[in-house]
Amino acid sequence: MITVYCFFGGIALLYFLVMIPVQYAYITGLKERSKSTVLNQQEMYYAMPVQEQQLHYHVQGNLFNLPSALVARLIYKVKTESRSSCLWSRSLIVLIREKNRGGSAWVLLPLLNEK
Repeated sequence: MITVYCFFGGIALLYFLVMIPVQYAYITGLKERSKSTVLNQQEMYYAMPVQEQQLHYHVQGNLFNLPSALVARLIYKVKTESRSSCLWSRSLIVLIREKNRGGSAWVLLPLLNEK
């Protein structure tokens, strides 16, 4: 019985990992399209053909795609936000630099308190 859970859990994990790049590419495409047009997201959705609306629903609205969509959205936000406005990405960069030098992770705390 445990092997059945491991088998289906492995399939779910593989699906999750495969869908992250797909979701990231889809989110990037939607953001580029919204930047090139003057429509907001709701108007852009209503202007889509029926086939594209169904694709959007199945890619973004599927319950199995929710974890990979959240991770892809987080990756997109971290990659696109400027370092001065995103304290977490700045903290992560400093944390990585300090770990490479052999320092401690306590440098993370002062950066989170910056305004």
